[in-house]
Amino acid sequence: LRVSLLRRLRAPFPAGGDGTCAHRGVDGRFCSCATGPDGGHHAIVCPLGGGVMRRHNAVRDALAAWLREMKLPALCEQAVPRWHREADQAILDIVYRDARVGEVCVDVSVVDSAHPTAPRTAPMALQRREANKHRRYPGPGLVPFVVDARGRWGREACAWVQSVTASLPDDARQAAVRQCRIRIGRVLQLAIADQLLEAVRPRQANAGVVPAANATPAVPAAQTAPPAQAHAAAHSQGEA
Repeated sequence: LRVSLLRRLRAPFPAGGDGTCAHRGVDGRFCSCATGPDGGHHAIVCPLGGGVMRRHNAVRDALAAWLREMKLPALCEQAVPRWHREADQAILDIVYRDARVGEVCVDVSVVDSAHPTAPRTAPMALQRREANKHRRYPGPGLVPFVVDARGRWGREACAWVQSVTASLPDDARQAAVRQCRIRIGRVLQLAIADQLLEAVRPRQANAGVVPAANATPAVPAAQTAPPAQAHAAAHSQGEA
């Protein structure tokens, strides 16, 4: 709670630390990037440590659970052949069938645009990510569920949740939308706080471990993970 609150207040170092990222890769090497007073931005988008993937999966799972409560049989990490490319399979986060519109494919993505070093165009980050999703998965049936790390939702995510609950009575619809927002907000902020804390936790001495700053730059998780994991990593990178 303290870390999340400090982020909301735009503290330069919301989790404390010395401004050096302590995330570790699978090979045991530390990131060691000098983050500066960036409000936690580097820790949120850092590809080492698995935090990006855990955050993405937490949002996906919360959203799928909510859909099932809405009586929609949501399946996670489904291949959609019509969007396959020769070197890139289309693995969508959530797929379900709606009696009104047919197959619906939801793809979750998180951006971090409201930080001290963000460019002037940062407020358009949600729209840019939605547009990128539609370029990758053209045609009907796609819902880009894009959220900002500080909690703001993209327009398409807002419209889709309203569509899912449209058949409910007003009171029930408002309660369902509120419950969805609460769940997504909770898992998102918990995952982000964990990323920030992991980035500043004291490093344990390990023989043979060399900081990444003195070694070959780490390969982002999206380039080395299996297809489903690569999908989570690639589609959850924050806007730098």
